[in-house]
Amino acid sequence: MQVQGTITKVFPIEEVNGYKNRKVWLKTNDAKYPQTLEIEMTNKVAESFDNYAKLGDSVLMHLNLRGKQYTTKDGVEKVFNII
Repeated sequence: MQVQGTITKVFPIEEVNGYKNRKVWLKTNDAKYPQTLEIEMTNKVAESFDNYAKLGDSVLMHLNLRGKQYTTKDGVEKVFNII
């Protein structure tokens, strides 16, 4: 999947359970209904992001959409997605 837009926020790298994660906000270029998406990068991509793009850049990102179903302590089934 790919998405095009402008980088509106870049978060610092965080390390969680031995994995490096970084999030960026990407505002899509849709003139009528622009969307802000939170994109999460891991490990090498998170580390090298600054070499390729910065705040305010217009970019085309290639990404994977991930999801996981889980059950809360109250027995409610939910799904969360990672872009």
